[in-house]
Amino acid sequence: MPTRTVALFSGPVKLDDKGEARIALEIPDFIGQLRLMAVAYDKSKVGSGEARLFVRDAVTADVILPRFLAPDDTGRVALSLHNVEGQPGDYKVTLEATGAVALERPVSETRRLNANQRELMTWPLKAGDVGFGKVAVAVSGPGNFAVRREWDIQVRAAQTPSAVDTTAPLEASRELTVDREVIQPFAAGTAQVSVALSRIPGIDVPGLLRALDKYPYGCIEQTTSRALPLLYYNDVALLGYGPADPKIADRVQDAIYRIVDMQMGDGSFGMWGPFSSPAAEWLQSYALDFLLRARDQKMAVPAASLQRGLGWLSRSAERMSPNAQAYAWYVLAKAGLADA
Repeated sequence: MPTRTVALFSGPVKLDDKGEARIALEIPDFIGQLRLMAVAYDKSKVGSGEARLFVRDAVTADVILPRFLAPDDTGRVALSLHNVEGQPGDYKVTLEATGAVALERPVSETRRLNANQRELMTWPLKAGDVGFGKVAVAVSGPGNFAVRREWDIQVRAAQTPSAVDTTAPLEASRELTVDREVIQPFAAGTAQVSVALSRIPGIDVPGLLRALDKYPYGCIEQTTSRALPLLYYNDVALLGYGPADPKIADRVQDAIYRIVDMQMGDGSFGMWGPFSSPAAEWLQSYALDFLLRARDQKMAVPAASLQRGLGWLSRSAERMSPNAQAYAWYVLAKAGLADA
C-alpha cells in the first residue's frame, strides 16, 4: 500500500496570559496516526509533551496498488471504503487513472454503506509505457460528504539498465561510423549513445560523469565522493566531454548542507549523521578537503562549521594513524593552519 509522510512545523508561537495558544496546521492528503509534539520554554524553564491523534475522513477511502508495474502489465486496483462516522446511505464512487496507467473501462458506481460498514472493490489496471501514473478516487454521499484522493504508481521497464562499451583504434586516414544499429538491441526510446575520442584508451569520461551524478547513497563518504568531482564537472564538460549542466551547483550545494548536518558537537563528522558512529579518521579530512575546495569554488560553505571542523582536525591530527595523519596535515596546510 502506498505510504505518505507528514512533517509539519509551526515555528515559535507566543502563549496568551493563560499559557495557551491555538495553532493551525494544514494536514495534507493523509489517513492514519500522527504524533503531535510541543516544546515550551521561558527564561528559566523548558518542557515538552506529545500526544497521538488520528486523521481520517468520516468515510475513509483507501486505494491499494501494486508497488509498480511493467509496460503492458495488467494488475488490479483495490478500493477500501469504511463508513466510520458518516451517515448511512448511498455513496457514489468515481475512479480515474491517468498518465502511464489506464482503467479498462470508466468507473462510476454507487454503493450503499450502513454505519461502520466496509466495502472492498477491485478493478483491472493496465500499464502503458514507462513513466508515472496517477489513480484518483472521488467519493460523495449523504450530508454533503465529498472527498477526493490521489495515489501515484510507477511503470518501469522489466529489464534492468545495461551498458555496452566498445573500443576501437582510429588509425591515420581511417573513419569510424556510429549509426542506429548500435541501439537496435535496446527497447525503443530508452537508449542513450555517447562517443568519446581519447589518446588514453579505456577511460569513458562522459559515462563516468553520468554515473557520478546519479550516485545514489548518502553516508559522509558517499556524499563527498559524489559531490567533490562535481565541483569540476562543467570544467570537464567544456573540454568536449559532454554538455555543461547549470544545475550542478545546486546539487553540490545540497551535498555541502548534508555534510554540515552530519557534524558533531566537537567539530568532527558522524558516518551517517551527528548521532551516528564517528567517521573514519581519513574521512574526517576528506570531508573537510571537499568543503575547502567548495569554498574556493565560491560555494556557500558555513564558516562556523568549517572552522569547528578544522579546529577538531588540528587537535586530533597527531593521534591519527600515519596515512590519516598525512592527509590531515595536508588539509590543514591548505587551510593555512599548518606548515606546508
